[in-house]
Amino acid sequence: MKASSPATLPLVPLLRSYRERLPGLGELGKLPDLGTRFAAILGASARFLYPEFIDGATESDFSDSLTRFYEAGVQPPLHAERLRQRSGVVRHGLSYLLRGRDPLAQKAANCIDGRGAYHVAGLGPLFWSALIQGLYPTKHPGCTPATLAGLTRLGMASWPSGAGTAAVYAAVQDAYAQVRKLAPELSALHVDHFLTLVATMRGRNLWQATPEGDADTLVKRAVQQERVRLPLRQRLKERGQAFADAQELLESALKNEDGKRLGDALAVADPEGAAQSPLDWGRHSETLTLWVGRLWESDDPYQTLAALAQADELPNAGLFLAAAVLHLRDPQAFAPWNDAIRQGYLRLDDSIEHAESAVERYRLFNEGVAFLRAKHALHPLEAPDVLAALTTMDRPDPESDGRRVFGGFCRDTFQFLDELAQNNASEWMHGQRERYRFAVREPLLELCQALAARYVDPVLKGVYGWDLDSAARSGRALTSICKNAYGRSEPYNSTLWIAFCRHSPDEPRDGVQFFVRLDATGLRYGLRLERKARPALQRLREQVEKHGDLLFRTLRNGGALDTCRFGSGEPLAEPRAVATVADLTVWASNRSLEVSRTLAVDDRLLTTDELVGDILLTFDRLVPLYACCVEAAPLPFLLRRSGGVEPEDRFTDSDFHQVTHLDGDWLRRARGLLGLKRQLILQGVPGTGKTHVARHLARLLTGGRDDAIRLVQFHPAFSYEEFVEGIRVRAVEVDGRNDITYPVEDGVLCAFAAEAARRPSEPHVLLVDEINRGNLPRIFGELLYLLEYREQEVVLPYSRRGFRLPANLYLIGTMNAADRSVALIDQALRRRFSFLEMQPDARILASWLHGHPPAAGPAFAERVVTLFERLNARLRGDLGPQAQVGHSYFMVDDFDEARLRVVWQHHIRPLLEEHFHGHSARLAGYNLDRLLDGDPRPSGARRRKAQIPG
Repeated sequence: MKASSPATLPLVPLLRSYRERLPGLGELGKLPDLGTRFAAILGASARFLYPEFIDGATESDFSDSLTRFYEAGVQPPLHAERLRQRSGVVRHGLSYLLRGRDPLAQKAANCIDGRGAYHVAGLGPLFWSALIQGLYPTKHPGCTPATLAGLTRLGMASWPSGAGTAAVYAAVQDAYAQVRKLAPELSALHVDHFLTLVATMRGRNLWQATPEGDADTLVKRAVQQERVRLPLRQRLKERGQAFADAQELLESALKNEDGKRLGDALAVADPEGAAQSPLDWGRHSETLTLWVGRLWESDDPYQTLAALAQADELPNAGLFLAAAVLHLRDPQAFAPWNDAIRQGYLRLDDSIEHAESAVERYRLFNEGVAFLRAKHALHPLEAPDVLAALTTMDRPDPESDGRRVFGGFCRDTFQFLDELAQNNASEWMHGQRERYRFAVREPLLELCQALAARYVDPVLKGVYGWDLDSAARSGRALTSICKNAYGRSEPYNSTLWIAFCRHSPDEPRDGVQFFVRLDATGLRYGLRLERKARPALQRLREQVEKHGDLLFRTLRNGGALDTCRFGSGEPLAEPRAVATVADLTVWASNRSLEVSRTLAVDDRLLTTDELVGDILLTFDRLVPLYACCVEAAPLPFLLRRSGGVEPEDRFTDSDFHQVTHLDGDWLRRARGLLGLKRQLILQGVPGTGKTHVARHLARLLTGGRDDAIRLVQFHPAFSYEEFVEGIRVRAVEVDGRNDITYPVEDGVLCAFAAEAARRPSEPHVLLVDEINRGNLPRIFGELLYLLEYREQEVVLPYSRRGFRLPANLYLIGTMNAADRSVALIDQALRRRFSFLEMQPDARILASWLHGHPPAAGPAFAERVVTLFERLNARLRGDLGPQAQVGHSYFMVDDFDEARLRVVWQHHIRPLLEEHFHGHSARLAGYNLDRLLDGDPRPSGARRRKAQIPG
């Protein structure tokens, strides 16, 4: 089932949305991504696309103008040099386009098709359709991958599978004519733009399309992704040696005519291609030896490749075999060729599918790869993986664990409902069915399914045991647009509902419900108690009377009082805030109740999957109220939801300051950074209290609930299977005998994320100590993507289930800034985490010593702070700030001079010896007694002395 929208998108509503914000023809040339191409097309007839220039320009002038047009209209310009060499053929092609009598579709075919009279290898539909449009920008259609994809999504791709260029272009002309008949003010370039937006839509809002970006950006992201997954140095070490071994293996196999060993060698050059190849390596040993040998030794590999294709002695070998041989022979000049690489490369080059032969296709491919390698500084051993990565980049799998992903409402959702209220008649509705399905019914259905799958079924039903009806069907969790009252003048509901409540075929719908209400003014969601729910209303009032303080505190701590409004009556009276237990009591005394959040039609949340998260968060905040409505004895539930922490035991800002000695500015900065990305790394030299501060910051975020905190320490052997999920070996007893099973089990992160998802209104914190000690790309795997895009979902490789990081899950890591391995993982971390520096701080040391007076007295405390400042001032001067010593080394209970000397000898001096390894003379300058006595610092150094408070 499709994830974000129906298989075929409706033309009329989307075209209407486009016309409402119709850009001028000149504005098209300024659009991101498409603007450069459109500007080139709009200016082509003035610059070079006119008869006098085509006929009379010098070869140099014509070639220069044509190449500039190509580089503006085709990105990346992979075959610009080839165009320069064959510009004469293109000149004849342009003359034919201007003066030829053939239909335009046939002209396009004669220029684009491999056997066309004016075909130039490397110049595909992007280039030639741009030239055709340059002749008549307002009329001639574009024939680009994006416009074809847009027509396909609209169900307007009327050309048959495998159709030639002429048939496709003619069908595109007809489709453009249909669009322009509905919107005569649109030029052909406007239709190009419209179809490109349709092709890249992820939800239902045309103007929130997510273009792929220019080719350079796409390739750069693929390069970064691959280098995060496998650093280049590591790739070269592993692949380089494997290549050398495979070359020796291939030469040995050629001498012995061993087809199987030839296959083993080529599997190193192209593992995926080898896995897909149907060749029987042993059976074809003799033929393989002949052709592999010829390719291995050939002076003209492309000529040998053509001979291999013509001989057809290795059926089904395709380009894989020859490409693998040539890549193994010379990775600089030849790249491997398999389905994934081909699909990725097709996103950059639309010309190779129109090549006259497989040999020409492979030549163009290597030409394009050489351009990309030079442009992006790619090593030949990483280029294939970068191309393969392009296959799926920005194209998430629409299937997600067998359920729909909410694709968002659109502006027309609310326009439709407004018009329905004014035109509530079957005659009007008859012509609006497609619009209703796209803008209203489908998103409401997806929203209901997403809420049921992510919260109602696993939490309300699975955890709390409340049997709520979550079936996304009319008469169940969804209302129908058709009213049940026949004969009335208004046959349709202009307000639609999702209602999760207890319901059975034998009993009426329960009056207590978690709801979502959609109408022309926006969206409202929360908890409702209808007037008929008298038993539930009575139970709620009794619980408010008995446990009002606890209920009020639970609602406040969960955020319900800050984010929701409390109303009553039908229709809903003006909602109000609840600020005290007395307000809650007054509200509960009404005959019908509602607690809800409201979003206006222009709220960004309505158009994204983030809306699901906000609704389920609101539901979870109101669960304590629901429990008081349906449970006979909700006290244990309320105590559990309050975290089992009484108000006097909650960990507060004051507690944090007391145990960490950090000030309010530091805490505000930390909270701000966590709010920005939900991932924070405390970074500093040893002894600055990073782990201690991280633990107490987690306690502060969770209100002191230890069950909402997990700690894991990374190390070089820590793996993806331990952190995310993996296959475990388990012994089980079946019928009296022991069997071995291999279940997929959650790792630390997945297990903790599941706990957090069950309580979305309560913050959960995962502490990762020594995060830089692990191989982050391998530990996190595809979850590095989720750290940046929390609202997205990925499919986990072992269980094949959808997984997302809950919004209430925070990651706090600690990192030793003095560790030399930090630089190697910056690339993997910087975009995903915020960083907060933990500096050695004499003020923290002074504050701690004030609260824990040394046994040797206040004067000794002053000497310790002075020693700490002198030590770090000298280290900064000699080695830089990264060599400093943290204040926690000197935070020792019952501190006196004897203990100071123990700390110095066994904690501080080993650090100094490491810093000054091999420089004993410099180390001698760090004598404890001399520093205590006030040994002068390097000249020019300035000292700020921290005072012991009080």
